[in-house]
Amino acid sequence: MHKVVLIGDSNIRGYVHKLESLLNNNYELYSIIKPGATTSELKETAKEEVSRLSRNNVILISYGINDYEVNNFSQTLQNIIDFIQRNNQTNIILMNLPYRYDLPNSIAVNRIITTLNRKLKKILKAFPHTYLMETDNTRTLNDIKQIKTNTPSISTLV
Repeated sequence: MHKVVLIGDSNIRGYVHKLESLLNNNYELYSIIKPGATTSELKETAKEEVSRLSRNNVILISYGINDYEVNNFSQTLQNIIDFIQRNNQTNIILMNLPYRYDLPNSIAVNRIITTLNRKLKKILKAFPHTYLMETDNTRTLNDIKQIKTNTPSISTLV
């Protein structure tokens, strides 16, 4: 049995049920959700459980949306890299950071998110166990459709 672990803030809620329809019975899906969590909180989440995963498993991560302070994004990038390096025993699908439309300074924040996503794309090339799922950053985002069309099939990873 392959495990697919979804880790993220409240934006990832409901993904397990949607992904179940895309995968067969050889996959055990579960999620670890921490509403409002930052990348520094999420990288420590389920440390012991995640360390037990192998190349037969996949972690899907959606985080960084709560690191919206303009001066904090360099730490966001470092937290993501730390998580990837610490968990090189398993496959990781990282969703790019979505834009923030709910902040007064959203234009400035979204410019930084664009830069951060560009840097992530370059950095992840150095980690063969990682994949970047680039989602549409419009307000009409349909994440599960993006998972299905823009990411290597989970079944091809394990």
